[in-house]
Amino acid sequence: MKRTPRSFRSAILSAALLSSLPVHADELPARKAGLWKMKDRLADPTIPEVTTQQCIGAAVENKNAASSAATAQEVCSKYDIQKTATGYVVDAVCSSGTFSTTRHSEFVGDPNSQYVVTSTTHSQRNASAPLVELTTTTEAKWLGDCKPGQKPGDTIMSGGLKVNINDAREREGKLYLRIKKP
Repeated sequence: MKRTPRSFRSAILSAALLSSLPVHADELPARKAGLWKMKDRLADPTIPEVTTQQCIGAAVENKNAASSAATAQEVCSKYDIQKTATGYVVDAVCSSGTFSTTRHSEFVGDPNSQYVVTSTTHSQRNASAPLVELTTTTEAKWLGDCKPGQKPGDTIMSGGLKVNINDAREREGKLYLRIKKP
């Protein structure tokens, strides 16, 4: 098994984490347990869409929510969740060291069947660095029960690469995932 550092984890699991943000005045509902197909794309059409399938279970959702809540409490000066007529809006202002980020996310749909998350993030490494804007869209659709042999947290990437967020291990301040090749 190969281990991969946190930057890879962040890229492939952002959709999963978006749906398990911490609970505040309003809360984001947990996704229905089972197999979800996630399509992530950036506003830049030259970057290809990434499609994953993720096996969701209540324990994984709760673990993600607890981890996200702890991180938000530690590094975010603002973290607001508001229920809307069609879903939720989340606004966050966070910083760690000299890195700062502002995110606006809109969740539309039903966490039991299908939803879309559109997020615009503004980030800056330090005061003299350029401000970077990134807009992402995640389309999620419930496919049914997880496949035989899958366990909650399993994420299957395009090409069959498999990771499980429950298998993540922290070493020397960095988070690593075990990668299982098809």
